[in-house]
Amino acid sequence: MRPGPSTVQTPPDPITRPKLALYLWERNLRFRDVEAPLGRSYEYIRLTCLPFNDPKRREPDEEFVGRVQAWTQGAVTAADFQPPVNQ
Repeated sequence: MRPGPSTVQTPPDPITRPKLALYLWERNLRFRDVEAPLGRSYEYIRLTCLPFNDPKRREPDEEFVGRVQAWTQGAVTAADFQPPVNQ
């Protein structure tokens, strides 16, 4: 995979972004599609899915992480919102 922004044809790089970004891309879901089940706005979800090195990236709160973990049935966990050790 190429690093950088994702498009319809290229998935987001799972190393530089939280796993939630890849999870949504693989299921062809937009941030707007998951606002209701995750209980957060499009912008909040977008900011948490930015690359780890992006200064605009927002660290998700515990409640959001819990909702993500429940909604993804454990496929995305709290650890997936932390940058890789080698980052």
